[in-house]
Amino acid sequence: MRNVVLDTGAADFAERTAALARETLNQGAVSAVSCVGVGSGSSRWSEEQLQRLEVGVVGAFARGCHDAGIAQFCLLSAVGSTARSRFRYVRIMGMKEDTVRNIGFTRLAIFRPGIIVGNAHTPVWLGWLGSLVPGSFGNIDQRILGRSIAAEIALHSREAGEVSRENAAMKKLAAQL
Repeated sequence: MRNVVLDTGAADFAERTAALARETLNQGAVSAVSCVGVGSGSSRWSEEQLQRLEVGVVGAFARGCHDAGIAQFCLLSAVGSTARSRFRYVRIMGMKEDTVRNIGFTRLAIFRPGIIVGNAHTPVWLGWLGSLVPGSFGNIDQRILGRSIAAEIALHSREAGEVSRENAAMKKLAAQL
């Protein structure tokens, strides 16, 4: 294991990502995962700042991975995401999904959690509130989310197509690992 730090603001970030991905592919099968996001406090970011991170950085990372030959990409998004939303956050998440979708991975798995609990970014009161919300907009524990991404890679990396998973589907997939 090694820790690699890249400047996500660099003009050649996608190319540096591709070089690193090619190096990694030489060691065996590779899947790419993007869990980039603001966490709590996205309301304090301007729309331009959010787009620069969620669409720009994630898009450049995904392009670099694809250009290197990585076939499977797992993307953390959010429940209800659509680029046509009037709500800023889900609109930007939808734009992020569309950006990665248009890159053309053989396998694209989009994870759309409701409220992610069990981490420092989710206030306790929001986790409590989320426990009262049923279905896709309710809580999902970060460990289940992580296991579902790992299960996607372990069980579906050789498949083609796009799949989107919300809370119930992520819980079901995580239980398979």
